[in-house]
Amino acid sequence: MATAMQTPPTLTSPVLISSKEKLKHSVKRKRVLISASLLMCTLQLLWFASKCIHQIDADAISYTGIASELKQGLFHVSINGFRSPLISWLMAAIPGLPPFQSGKLITILTYAGSVVLLYAFTKKLWHSDVVAGFAALMFVVARGVAFDAVALISADFLFAVLYTCLLLDIAGLPQRRSPLVPAWLRSWHSFPGEGVRLALVKPQRHLYGYSIAAKRYALYEKPGRSVVRIVDPKAHGIGFLYPPKNSEKGWDSEVPEWIYEMWEYIVRSALGLKAKAPGLGRRPADDAPQYHYI
Repeated sequence: MATAMQTPPTLTSPVLISSKEKLKHSVKRKRVLISASLLMCTLQLLWFASKCIHQIDADAISYTGIASELKQGLFHVSINGFRSPLISWLMAAIPGLPPFQSGKLITILTYAGSVVLLYAFTKKLWHSDVVAGFAALMFVVARGVAFDAVALISADFLFAVLYTCLLLDIAGLPQRRSPLVPAWLRSWHSFPGEGVRLALVKPQRHLYGYSIAAKRYALYEKPGRSVVRIVDPKAHGIGFLYPPKNSEKGWDSEVPEWIYEMWEYIVRSALGLKAKAPGLGRRPADDAPQYHYI
């Protein structure tokens, strides 16, 4: 008489169960972060649009004026040493909209594009949807960013979009032929037979940075405990329109010597090191014992 064989129940490995639970929680966190980012982005844009969509600032006046003249065929007015022409070109190229409305639209769209590209770039670096979603959320809730996207006409977000596309490409974005990355942006740093890489023309070094505002910062080295060496100081906001003194004879940097001295004073003071105030005389950049920038 045949006897029925009973198969023992299959036991699921605790490690496999744990991995599935972690994956489930990760997907849930990813959805929460992405949903929160989208919600906060939409709510802030709608809120600020109801309050300040018609606001205009100095940059907006300049970009709008350039775009208006471009529409009249005066191309040469867009080329100058102060304003980037790209956003004005785009404002003038949008049909059916006045330059002011075009500028607002471009700024808002590039702000939204910055959020998406930040998510993609962070995911590429960390291989984590959760980290990428958290980065996007932090960008969206950052103070004043959504306001700038609505209240201003600025090339900053446009630059962020283009530069993040470049960083994605350098980081090895698998979709090399994606329309998000223009061909000229993909190929300018490529070398035949070597793929995409960065051409390091100088030895790497450890740099620090100290920032007061968006355009007021300096990069510096700290080779010793009490030694600060300014590498790349920015002149914006500390009196560069009226230099308080000339550089010493033989000074070989394009940035004036007093800018280096000023930033060394700022950085050393911020680090709690002994700092000597630069001798600038009684000029607009100097209001001893306190400076305007502080």
